[in-house]
Parts: sequence; C-alpha cells; structure tokens
Amino acid sequence: MKMNFEKSEYNPKPNALKREHLKKEFSPIIVSVGSLDQHTSSYEIMFTLFRLLKYATNIQYGEGAESLDRKGFKHDGENTYIISTIDEQDKKSEGFKTCTGCIVVGVDKDTGKNISFLSHQDPFHFTEKGKSAFMEDFSESLLEIKNRSIEGSIDAIVVGGNALDLSYKGKNYEGYYKDSIEIISTLVEKELGFLPVVTTEAKKYPGSDTILFDTEHRRAYLLRKTKMEDDDNTPYLFKKGSKE
Repeated sequence: MKMNFEKSEYNPKPNALKREHLKKEFSPIIVSVGSLDQHTSSYEIMFTLFRLLKYATNIQYGEGAESLDRKGFKHDGENTYIISTIDEQDKKSEGFKTCTGCIVVGVDKDTGKNISFLSHQDPFHFTEKGKSAFMEDFSESLLEIKNRSIEGSIDAIVVGGNALDLSYKGKNYEGYYKDSIEIISTLVEKELGFLPVVTTEAKKYPGSDTILFDTEHRRAYLLRKTKMEDDDNTPYLFKKGSKE
C-alpha cells in the first residue's frame, strides 16, 4: 500500500520526513541502519563507531534503580524504561529486543551546541493500562529540551522494536510495538508540534539492536546483527494506529 506523506486536513502538522519542522540552518537526524560489518566498510565511520561504543554515555537497560538515580536518569524501576539526561554528550544503548527508543536533539539557546536525550523503554511495561509514569517522564523531558532549544532546531526519531509472531499476556508483539510508537509519536506531536520519524519497521526475527548517537553531528547508527530487507528500511510517520 502506498503511503501518502503530504500534509492534509487530517495531518496539518509539519512533515518531518520533508524537514518542514526544522529551520533551514538546522539539520535533521541522519540514521544509518545495518550490521556492524556493513558500517565498518569505511574507516571514517569505523573510528566514529568505536569512539561512540567506548566513550558515549551508556543508557544501560536493566541497570539498577540506585545507579540510575545517581546518574539522574528517569525510570520506574529496573527493566521498565530509562530516559537519559539532556546534555551535549553522545549516547548509546544496547539490547533493543522488543524495546523501542526515541532520540531527541535540539540546539541549546545559551551555548549554540546540540543537546540530546535518548530513551529506552519496554512496551510490555508502559503500554499497559494505568502505567502512566513513562508518559509523564517522557513529556517532562520533551518540554525541557523544547524550553532549552532554539525554535526550529529540534528533531526526533523512533528506533527499535520487535514484531515477532509471538504473544505476551494474550497480546501479540506487533500490537505492543504499535501501541508503543503511537504513544511516543502522540507525545512528541503534542509537545513539539510534529510527528517523529520512525526510522525502520520493527524486527520480525529474534535479535537485538544497538543504538549509537553522535550528538554534535546529529548522526545515529542503528546496528542490527541480521541484515534487513530493503522494504524494512523505509522511514515513516505513525499516527492513530497506522502509518502516515
């Protein structure tokens, strides 16, 4: 089915796929998707990846609550979600199996430098009825980066996810995935005024993703151990239960 990305009465917000949410002097997040081997075919990219893997701030899913508190990360306990602090540091996070993530970047009004945050959340936890902690914390981070950033400089992407033909508590993985990105997309649209770009389709095979983000250059690397089909690698917008 062909997807229509044009603005309409149904979707009058700026189209992030066309960079309509950004002023011309600000770049969108560029995303590179593939295996580590595919990425390291270039020496320049290889050194960037090794630098990020070694030195980027680690948003480590499964880390204990006390450690997360010391780092100033938002969470609702171990193995629920993590939202990093907002700063100039590069970010990384491993172990995106069923989990989804969001990267948001803007230009700080005071320093003129890029600042970002990265989230890593389990759809099985935060999409359940009555689980509002993630939504509250995520909205708070969106508002903080909005207030700190130059207008027209903010971009956001959604990463990760799994749509295996399995179920959990009577609901299939794909359903959790769609609920997850719909919640994230709705909150980003509400607070920032545009829908975030979903970088890829969810995985349909076992495995995990690693996300690396170079904040200064607005460059994200999504490392998947299994090669993806071409039609799995098309970015899209998501709203009200379906692609836009």
